Amino acid sequence: MKKIIVVMVAIAMTGCGGNEEKKKGFQYNRTKKVEKNQVQQSGSTVAVDLNNKGIGPIKEMKFEATINTDLVAEGSGVFKQKCMACHLPNKKLIGPSMQGIYERRSPEWVMNMLLNP
Repeated sequence: MKKIIVVMVAIAMTGCGGNEEKKKGFQYNRTKKVEKNQVQQSGSTVAVDLNNKGIGPIKEMKFEATINTDLVAEGSGVFKQKCMACHLPNKKLIGPSMQGIYERRSPEWVMNMLLNP
C-alpha cells in the first residue's frame, strides 16, 4: 500500500512540471499604437480604427433621418431570438454590450459582422 502511495506522489510531482508559463490555445495581443483616424477608448489599451469596414459586402452605411418603427420592431425580434444569448443591450455577457457600439466600431463593420459573423 505504501508503494502505491509513493508511486502516486512521484507521478503527481513529475506531472506538475516546472515554473515556466505555458500558453493555452490561441492568444492575440490587441494592444497597438493609436494612429490617425483611430480613437483610444478611455481606460483601454485597445486602439479602435473607425475606418475599418470589416469583411463583407457593406462598403458604405448611412443612417436615415427618421426611424422606421416597423424595421425597429422586426429587428428587436431578431435580436431577441439570435443575439441575446450572448449580447445584452446595456451589459457585457458572453459578448460585449451593444451600448456604445458605434463608438467602438464603424456602422459598416457592424453590418458586415451581422451578415458574416
